[in-house]
Amino acid sequence: IYNPKLRQRICDMKKTHDQIIDDVNIDTVVYAGWNTTKAENAQEIVNSFHNFIEQNKNEIEALEIIYNQMYKNRPITYKMINDLYDKLTSSPYYLTRNKLWSAYEELYPNKVKSRIDDKLADILSLIKFELGQNDTLQSFASLTNNKFKKWIFDKNSGYGQFTEEQMDWLRKIRDHISLSMHIEKGDLELTPFNNMGGLQKYYQLFGNNYEIILEELNYALVA
Repeated sequence: IYNPKLRQRICDMKKTHDQIIDDVNIDTVVYAGWNTTKAENAQEIVNSFHNFIEQNKNEIEALEIIYNQMYKNRPITYKMINDLYDKLTSSPYYLTRNKLWSAYEELYPNKVKSRIDDKLADILSLIKFELGQNDTLQSFASLTNNKFKKWIFDKNSGYGQFTEEQMDWLRKIRDHISLSMHIEKGDLELTPFNNMGGLQKYYQLFGNNYEIILEELNYALVA
């Protein structure tokens, strides 16, 4: 204990491990409740999105089609949606799909379904939900899948059953539309359709209805 270094060491350890407990100035609860800041931020994002739609509904082609539901006469293409998204993510909006999806999840948790992947086509779901054209917000792939099931059911009940080979083609067409929002005859010469026989095979399977089916799916899965 008479060793100066030992005494200094003890003092240093004491400073390191001492805890000061203030039992005079007791903390008091100032506010108890939900954090409103997050909800307010989410509302600002949604308001900005609403303003974007209203200000550009006659200027951006894809937005005009969705707003007026003109899918039969003017099909939406990937390029249209990409151009729309470029403007949405630019000044003064700076809105991304993830930012918008999170905002709607915060404001309408019972109406928003989670996404597995983030796809450009999901912007259609966001716009339709904001416009009140859809009651729930879900990925565009989920929407197209549900509409595809209904289309198949209606077709099978009216015209007989599709064969398994035909169904394989129809599912691939559905998957293409869920990503690109539109399909044309020329797309049937590309992957994965070229590995299945391309446009010629598609024509063999569906005969004179080959163009009608593409037109119907383009409308039924997107509208």
